Amino acid sequence: MRIQPHVWAKTGKSNGLVADVFRNSIVTHGHPHGFCGAIFHALSLEDTIRNRAISAPEVWFNYLDHCMEIPRILETDPQLSTFWLSEWETKSGDTLINSIQKFKDEGYRDIELVRNLNKGSPLECYKELLSELGCLKPELRGSGWKTALAALSLAYFYRESEIEDALITAVNELESDTDTIGTMVGALLGVLSERNPAWPVQDSAYISSEAKRMSRIAAGEKQSSYLYPDLGHWDPPRRQYETIGIFESRPVISGFGEYKPHGDEYQSRIKDIIWQWCELPFGQNILAKRKLGINSKIMPSQLPRQKQTTPAKKITADSSDVSKPTASKKLVENDHVDEVSRTSTILEDDDVSTKTESVDTWTDEVISSKFDDQVLGSMFNRCIETSMSVESAMGFAAIIAKAKLVRMRRKK
Repeated sequence: MRIQPHVWAKTGKSNGLVADVFRNSIVTHGHPHGFCGAIFHALSLEDTIRNRAISAPEVWFNYLDHCMEIPRILETDPQLSTFWLSEWETKSGDTLINSIQKFKDEGYRDIELVRNLNKGSPLECYKELLSELGCLKPELRGSGWKTALAALSLAYFYRESEIEDALITAVNELESDTDTIGTMVGALLGVLSERNPAWPVQDSAYISSEAKRMSRIAAGEKQSSYLYPDLGHWDPPRRQYETIGIFESRPVISGFGEYKPHGDEYQSRIKDIIWQWCELPFGQNILAKRKLGINSKIMPSQLPRQKQTTPAKKITADSSDVSKPTASKKLVENDHVDEVSRTSTILEDDDVSTKTESVDTWTDEVISSKFDDQVLGSMFNRCIETSMSVESAMGFAAIIAKAKLVRMRRKK
């Protein structure tokens, strides 16, 4: 689901999209089913946006072919090629290129299954496909590849039907990965729809504002980004209900800032614990768990980092950071800021320094220099002085240490 913003905010060619999606997906998905499935979904969504049509199964093989670009992507990324690749191949017991080829062969066979489903209603074809792909088995439920293929197939089966029919079909196949398939097929068929859904959509205004933000990023316009708390000072709440407390007499949620409770309070099974709907500063609504009486104190370090802004300044941010929430609906509807709250997360031109330097930049310099002492010291100082963040300094040190240890093990 977090892959789709990369497509909506895409500013370059498909090769850049594959690289971005790969880097994003390997954070949590180390199997080729995961990162290749993410690439498959991204390319199928991109193709749908470009052609305003759901592509036929004969085209889907091309999406898998793009997965073979991954080794070349690694060659251009010193961090991934230096220590991620060696760790991955050691733990998997196989080379990356060989593993991707095996996946590609499996993917080709699965696509052939879709091509052979020529009879029956869209619902019957989808049910049969889920069974044939193994999507109803616990060990394959949630597989990135199987899920991405099931979603594209569902969109293809229902390409001439109402989008609501496809969504209802997705969520009613309870033994499959309903929520992920639902959002994927919704994204695909949503490209073709010229109307809003027939039923109310929660947080529709927030979703609309984020869609506009993605569109502006794709057009090359810099947009606001979310300033998470500095992880160097982040203290995760021990219990879920401890995320809500008081900061300067106002109710806040750790990591998000001030919120607005609304609606009824629902009693939990645990005494003095309730559930209640809350609206976050950037417009999203969540069902939050908290104590009946809010009295715990939330420290400033547990809240989004603050930046002083002035109404006349234009908003800017790192356009590659496309999946983070915005601070306010106003930020994507206007070219200026009318009002900034105390929990604002807006960045200014002067504060961002155009984002030309980052931890990636500094670590790449050190690795390329073969860990030269002078370069290492210089880059570490630049990291501290430019980022002004303990989190960034710790990240820099961890990446360099890991990369050098891998290099040393290779020489043995």
